[in-house]
Amino acid sequence: MRPERALLSGMVDYAGLFPPAQLPLEKAVREYAVHLGGAEAWMLGRFIIPAQRLEELEPYLVIFSETFRVIALGKGGRSEDEYLKNLNRDLNAIETFRTAHGAAVSVESFEARLPPLPVADAFVASVAGRLREAGLTQSHEFAVDDHLEPTMAALAAAGAGAKLRCGGVTADTFPAPEQVARFIVAARDAGVPAKFTAGLHHPVRHFSDDVQTEMHGFLNLYVGGMLAHTAGFGWQELAGIIADQSPDAFALTGVGVEWRGRLVRSEDAARLRENALLGQGSCSFVEPVADLRDMGWL
Repeated sequence: MRPERALLSGMVDYAGLFPPAQLPLEKAVREYAVHLGGAEAWMLGRFIIPAQRLEELEPYLVIFSETFRVIALGKGGRSEDEYLKNLNRDLNAIETFRTAHGAAVSVESFEARLPPLPVADAFVASVAGRLREAGLTQSHEFAVDDHLEPTMAALAAAGAGAKLRCGGVTADTFPAPEQVARFIVAARDAGVPAKFTAGLHHPVRHFSDDVQTEMHGFLNLYVGGMLAHTAGFGWQELAGIIADQSPDAFALTGVGVEWRGRLVRSEDAARLRENALLGQGSCSFVEPVADLRDMGWL
């Protein structure tokens, strides 16, 4: 497999409904359909929508000649009880939508933010079991704090994935490189697949005039995260890669991708994207593609 394909295939789950793009549903669906027909469609994943808005997709399903692949976002909750009540509603909405549209749609995955940590291991196991019974893969969002390792352990025991929010529309929503690195290394050590969302429109870390802070780069996260897996980097070493703002630090070679001469082979990149570093939600597909073209990666 070509290195760029191994690293980037299906990388972007399209979140056009969400800030900062925050498109109306019809426009977001039509943009997603356009991207699916483009030359870089191999980089595109699923369409992200709140579970309780799934029924609103019905008028637009005729746009798609193949199965419309969806990630359902759960409402979550401020407590375990509130989360479970909302989960019931989310799962009912998913089942109703699936039943109504059959093979025309595939609701493949469920993502939601956990209640404020710590949460009980039994709660994590119960939620994960219900999602598994519903035929949904799952990524559970939480912030990096003192409960990082115990939460990863609970997710590992439940066979569930983790999700990290890497930004937003204000500077205070962007975690530090050290926090991102700790999350990736904790997920690696626990054997938990990791996904990312928000703030990852561009390949390499850079200062954003719009947000007035440094925004994370997805090449930093994926190439760095892969080196954490293949070279055994600790979070301190990984934080240095995540903080690197030089596009020249990253390179495609005939056999893989590199950060400052440290190689991740294509076969390892493909394997890790499949089971460890799953991809990202992004409200923009145009920006990642345009930047990668400018870098000569596409």
